[in-house]
Amino acid sequence: MASGFISDKTQGKIRIYPVTLYRSLDELAARGLIEELPEADVAQHNERRRYYGITPEGRRALAAEAEALEAVARMAHEALEMGRAS
Repeated sequence: MASGFISDKTQGKIRIYPVTLYRSLDELAARGLIEELPEADVAQHNERRRYYGITPEGRRALAAEAEALEAVARMAHEALEMGRAS
């Protein structure tokens, strides 16, 4: 399940429960950032699962979000360095 994948990838630092995950997927799809893939596009399709792909708009939004997070991380590192210098 995707929630387990997220937990594994973040060494348990981020946990997403199924209800939160599916609500988020619905919101991302409604905003046009992801789209549900047809069965033909998915190898080993499982009837109970829904598969999604990122849209071009989703890629742009993801890139912008990653850039913003990198800027916040840089500011945090700079603040830590300033604290060490005092």
